[in-house]
Amino acid sequence: MRYSLRYIQIHYNDFNMINSAFLSIYTIYCILFRPPLHFTYYILYFITSPDIQYYMDINLQINPSFEAVFLINGKLSESGKVVYGSNEVVYITVLPLDAYILPYTVKMVGERIKSNGDLASCYNLGESNYYLKLLPRYNYVYNVGAIKGKAGLGIVEKFFNYVLKRKLALARECLSEDLSNSIGDEDLSAFFDGFSDVIKSGDKDGEYYLIGKGSKGILFWFEVVDGAINNIVEKG
Repeated sequence: MRYSLRYIQIHYNDFNMINSAFLSIYTIYCILFRPPLHFTYYILYFITSPDIQYYMDINLQINPSFEAVFLINGKLSESGKVVYGSNEVVYITVLPLDAYILPYTVKMVGERIKSNGDLASCYNLGESNYYLKLLPRYNYVYNVGAIKGKAGLGIVEKFFNYVLKRKLALARECLSEDLSNSIGDEDLSAFFDGFSDVIKSGDKDGEYYLIGKGSKGILFWFEVVDGAINNIVEKG
């Protein structure tokens, strides 16, 4: 088949060649006469299409609420830190050091959890840093409620949980007298609206991430004086 902008030689008895010629003419038309729409379409496609994969490194910090070591793709790790590509598959097996907690494996594709999602949560802390929170898995013969209390929570985690459950009297017990007197019940009960979890930052004392929409963490500083929260500052 020979064709140009002015002349197309077509064998009319060959439907496949007719179809090919039509597609070729349409392609030339789009390029010559409709460049803005043509290129805009492809730009929008690459931006919005879920089929387009963008590669980046993920810095994952694994944090169980109990003492443990890990097998990361079969290799033993005590630190719980791993760097991998956003399109890679990682298998993380948590090996608890206490016999009453059972081991289990979390499969991750990038930052997405693909197995045991009821025991694992992945939070975005910004700048390709992610935090994998792991809950204990118990054998049914144990009293789970009693064992959970064994680990204990810090004053910030207690305050967060009391506010979310609207147990304001208990929440105020976590605050200094000055801070408690300066905030009303309505403001206190709404303080953590939009947040679902709190995790401690490993960088500095008093820094915690509050987990909001899209599992994204926002950094806060909690000033603790004599075992009570005296100030709360959003650091962004």
